[in-house]
Amino acid sequence: MNQSKFGETGYIKLLLVLLLAAVPRYALITFAYLHGYNPLSRRADQLQYHILASNLLEKHRHSLEGWVAVEGWENQSFWERNRTPVFPFFIAAVYKIAGPKPYAASLVMVLVSCCTVLLVYTVSKQVFGQRIGLLAGTLFALSPTSVLYAGSMFPDTLHAAIVTAGYWALLKALNNRRYGLYALGGAILGLAGLIRPSTLYLALCIPVLIVWLHREWKAALLVAVLAWAVALPWAVRNLLVHGHFEVSSIGSYNMLYYNLAQARSRATGVPALRIKNLYAAQELSGVSRKALIEQETRKYWKQLLINQIEGSIAFWFVPDRTYWVELLSGSYPGTRKELWISGFLAGVPSYLKMPGAMFALVAVALNVIIAFFGFWGILASFKQKTQIHATALGCLFFLFYSLSTGAVAWGRYRLQVEPILMVFAAKGLERFSAFRRRKNHRVEAVQPQKQQGVSPKQ
Repeated sequence: MNQSKFGETGYIKLLLVLLLAAVPRYALITFAYLHGYNPLSRRADQLQYHILASNLLEKHRHSLEGWVAVEGWENQSFWERNRTPVFPFFIAAVYKIAGPKPYAASLVMVLVSCCTVLLVYTVSKQVFGQRIGLLAGTLFALSPTSVLYAGSMFPDTLHAAIVTAGYWALLKALNNRRYGLYALGGAILGLAGLIRPSTLYLALCIPVLIVWLHREWKAALLVAVLAWAVALPWAVRNLLVHGHFEVSSIGSYNMLYYNLAQARSRATGVPALRIKNLYAAQELSGVSRKALIEQETRKYWKQLLINQIEGSIAFWFVPDRTYWVELLSGSYPGTRKELWISGFLAGVPSYLKMPGAMFALVAVALNVIIAFFGFWGILASFKQKTQIHATALGCLFFLFYSLSTGAVAWGRYRLQVEPILMVFAAKGLERFSAFRRRKNHRVEAVQPQKQQGVSPKQ
């Protein structure tokens, strides 16, 4: 399609896609506000990010001063080391303009989600053309997960936008083989790693792909070095302030209190929450977390591996179990706690009776459909040499984030790859449509022959 023709219709279609993204996102936030939903009332993550942002403005330091821990072992220093700086700084910038109002941050986060729609369109157009780009943007605009979390005080929406930008930069680098683009891609992933630290390890996997595709060792090294160079100052800051040279301690926390707690629970039948409290008591008594992780991993490594595999599958379709209910009813349902303590079967009956449960079930169905077409699009793209870079890079992103999810595959964890998934889902839908057209043409060609009594083989 030439530029003039795109100018006549393409921009209008793109604006309609953006409108399609904005309406349900802002409508959901408005509905939650009118029903009295307080985004800081129940979830420790959201409250901590709010306090960090407020303290950045008032006290000019990354501090959780004013936060009251729920558990005795959850001291202020522990959680300050867990929380990386980019998302609190982003929220603080919003608060600087609008005041410390969580809903002001929510409105800006929705805008970030809409900008991600533009990124999805840009990437998809680069790989497959404008028509599939518009379809990919539409799919992400209507994605239940992206709509649900667009205005939340979780960092996932911002992280998804930056990861998608990193994918775009690396794809341009692979196609053009320019060091500047490789450096840009690495730096963007480093920035994303200061939101979710696991992305820094993705930056160590990408050089393997670069070497495999192009044998460009310098470019491969550049991506990894730039990503970790961006994160290094924060690790030094944590060493000076807390005595720990690390970007974040969230990895070891998740490993012990989620992954290993779930593995031991499934292996022994003891509720995961009780095991979590046992680990906390051991840490308080002086046992190091590293020693606990090594000890429990040796005991339950088989179940841990099974949980990781199951989590990587659930990653593609599971919805959030309570957030729909929270936003639509204005109250925290407590179902997650019931599921956590008593197991899945005990929690499902009460969950199905709550507002928003139907939205979650619909989200499961749509997630399965999108994943199906996404993988169809990947298989189709592998056959095209011109699309091998986009496909190989996308597969690496998909494998990394799904395999690193673990036992607790909450819906928002998939958000970091949903924009890229929609690129391939749009391609899969296009292939499905082409397949149906060919099938219909064959049927139409056979019908006249049957009416004339002629065998199709003659």
